[in-house]
Amino acid sequence: MSGPEHYAHAEYLLAQSIDQRVAIAHGDPDAGDPQEPDRIMALAQVHATLALAAATALGALHAEGWADVAAAPRRPAGGAS
Repeated sequence: MSGPEHYAHAEYLLAQSIDQRVAIAHGDPDAGDPQEPDRIMALAQVHATLALAAATALGALHAEGWADVAAAPRRPAGGAS
């Protein structure tokens, strides 16, 4: 995975964690294990850290990739996928 891919995946996992927390908070019976959002968040942090390391070490090599993920539209937390 490249740095930009780690960044994009971290954002995806963050949104997934937030969506699941909202579902759990609203009592959705299909929301799953209440501890799962914490595990997803920890995985998102790993990917964000790897993205930061790649940006620091190799940022200029993937300049277009970084521009693509940085310019990607963001969906509101808790919104539909």
